[in-house]
Amino acid sequence: NLSVLENVYCHQITGWSKNKFIKFSNYITSINETSGRSKNQLIALYRYWLRKGIDQFTLSKLFSETSNQSQISQYLDQIRRAINKDFVPFFLGTTKGRDFFLKHNNTTVKNLHNLSTDTLAVVVDASYIRLEKSSSNHVQYMCWSEQKKDLLIKPFLVVCSDGWIIDCYGPFAANINDAAIFDYILEVDHNLRKILLPNKTVVFYDRVFKCRFIVEKQFGYLKNHKSLDNIRNTQAGHIQVDFRIACAMNLPNKPKIVRNKRKNSSNFIELDKRQLPCKRERTENSNEINEQENSEKSNENIEEENSEKSNENIEEENSEKHIPKWGALINYQNKIVNVVNTCSIDYHLLGLWYLSKVKRNPFIIENSNLERNLNLIINFIDDYNWNNAREIWINNVMNFSDISVNNKISLFGSELRRFITFLSQYQRHQVIQKCSEDCNFNLNLVINDDADNIFFVKEKKTVKLFSCFTEKCNNCQSKIVTLIHFYNKPNFVYIQSAHNNINVKNLTKEITIDNNQYRFLYSTIHRPGLFFRGF
Repeated sequence: NLSVLENVYCHQITGWSKNKFIKFSNYITSINETSGRSKNQLIALYRYWLRKGIDQFTLSKLFSETSNQSQISQYLDQIRRAINKDFVPFFLGTTKGRDFFLKHNNTTVKNLHNLSTDTLAVVVDASYIRLEKSSSNHVQYMCWSEQKKDLLIKPFLVVCSDGWIIDCYGPFAANINDAAIFDYILEVDHNLRKILLPNKTVVFYDRVFKCRFIVEKQFGYLKNHKSLDNIRNTQAGHIQVDFRIACAMNLPNKPKIVRNKRKNSSNFIELDKRQLPCKRERTENSNEINEQENSEKSNENIEEENSEKSNENIEEENSEKHIPKWGALINYQNKIVNVVNTCSIDYHLLGLWYLSKVKRNPFIIENSNLERNLNLIINFIDDYNWNNAREIWINNVMNFSDISVNNKISLFGSELRRFITFLSQYQRHQVIQKCSEDCNFNLNLVINDDADNIFFVKEKKTVKLFSCFTEKCNNCQSKIVTLIHFYNKPNFVYIQSAHNNINVKNLTKEITIDNNQYRFLYSTIHRPGLFFRGF
């Protein structure tokens, strides 16, 4: 009876809090209630067996006075099938598509190996699990490890670089090496082959120490379940199902990140002690971008570009007063919670506030709800009320749904995930091929008709626009240069750095995209563990 179940007792049996147990139970729909046992009893039974590895005879004495080993075996089989059917597909498997897993590329791995934004990094590895001696000579032969001098089997994990488990395969014989196992997996899992595209995927084996830690962390979690270590012969038939269930239960399915120990200070980096550069300074100091041949404009054209307010109206002292301190206290899910790691949104919100001071009505967008929320955020920042500004963004724009722990939530993560994703849809565009002038595909072929991310790339000393498309034209074999065509002209655009070799001083003061002129406002300056902002 969940209504009288104590949280402490629930944690002792299942390893979960009462709320987490109820949330998991709601996933399981293919188990019918009977007079002899309930669905929640079976879930608790399976979790206890998975964690403790107790034999079924002992479990039968703990379950009830009238139960026996045969019943426990049947109960475990029923709930195992139900969990594998109702729960596992939500959190494990290769059916989600490549775009889902690209979001789990780890920033450290991307920077360390200089990976492009459309290159997927995965880590693959197997681990040894001891198996009870079998009466079958064939099984003994297949599972004997000459190196370890024991009978072993090998589950095999394919993991994203941030620890998200793509899938768990096996178990495989101990005398098969990891490369042969991975080749076999690629043969039988067609969905995995679609995800790991040639020339756009980097696979790390166990010899890359910094990446191996990710998968070893997951194996450490799995082996904490006593039933998944030192396998009995009677478990061998369903052990792989148990491994996959344990992987799916590892919510949020990735290792914990070392806590960020930043101090609560503004850490505002000023590129220039003055306000935004005036017209004359922009003309003298602008870096030419080769993406558009006609991007240069005279001083008169620049001044006529739009009906912006004078930058001189924004006093430097007043601007600095609006710089936020990290952390917030907000109303979240009907209670007051602390928000930590807010740097992933703070300076973007400050950037929107600054934009509202230099450009009239910058938030005229199709989504009236978003426009209203952005204007509310600007008003709160005007009043130095950063708590309410963040609360609007987290609750109304992000629709954040993570469960608070000890009245605390964290916005740790990339700026793309925490901020840019929610605005990039308003810069949707086509990516159009530009190649040889004599080619029929030139300016006629749409490479991507639903793009929303724009990138900078640095070639030699020149920074230019980049679509992450590097192939040659199939018709004329010339190198493809891509052009952007917006569906609706945005008032402002977010441009990301494709690689980590671009310094903020390399950025141009002005850029032309689809015949629209945009001026530089602010940029991300990233250091390990935190973001700074330069205006």
